[in-house]
Amino acid sequence: MKSVTPDARLRAAAGFVRQGARLADIGTDHAYLPVSLLRGGRIPFAVASDISAGPLAHARETAAFVGIGEDRLALVLTPGLRGIEAYRPTDITVCGMGGEMIAAILAEAPFVRDTDIRLILQPMSRAQVLRQYLAENGFVIECETLARVKRHVYTCLCVHYRGGRETLSPLDAYLGAYYTRGAGREHPLFPAYLAEQIATVRRRVSGLRSVSATTAEDEELLAGMEAYL
Repeated sequence: MKSVTPDARLRAAAGFVRQGARLADIGTDHAYLPVSLLRGGRIPFAVASDISAGPLAHARETAAFVGIGEDRLALVLTPGLRGIEAYRPTDITVCGMGGEMIAAILAEAPFVRDTDIRLILQPMSRAQVLRQYLAENGFVIECETLARVKRHVYTCLCVHYRGGRETLSPLDAYLGAYYTRGAGREHPLFPAYLAEQIATVRRRVSGLRSVSATTAEDEELLAGMEAYL
């Protein structure tokens, strides 16, 4: 093993984890995120889960490599958040999955609807689906931040439960209200993130136009995104 250093996506997520938190890292893979926080003294305990035995074996190797025992890092073979409530996490990270998958994991875990739990979510794709799910199910996005890995820029959301229901506009779902209406536009990676999102929507709209299937909402979304250029 050459390194246990998390990439920029995971470092962005780690930045939202509160000092002294009991962390649950879902879909942990090599457990780089919880191990880095444990090594740095940011958290006293973490549970790392994965749906497959292979990633958990990698996680066990990572922990052993830096001398972290099972008294500080519990490894659990489980889908999503199933059984994780027993570890009483205060902060939960779900990184490296599609937005739809993250939404599905949250939907199957009612215990996360707790105002004291912080959710830190890093979608690899379809962030608009995740943002809309959160809004419609009582979750509030406190803020987002951006990270670049190779050619792509990814967003990371810091979320808590408040209750109520909201339907986001397509623009706020695709770009995030933190970027359209908040301080997020000042982030140095926002122009690159915006360009990627516009390119995705342009491709979809172009395909719809070719079969005369676009709607006023599609055109409005694209125009709204391009207004930030």
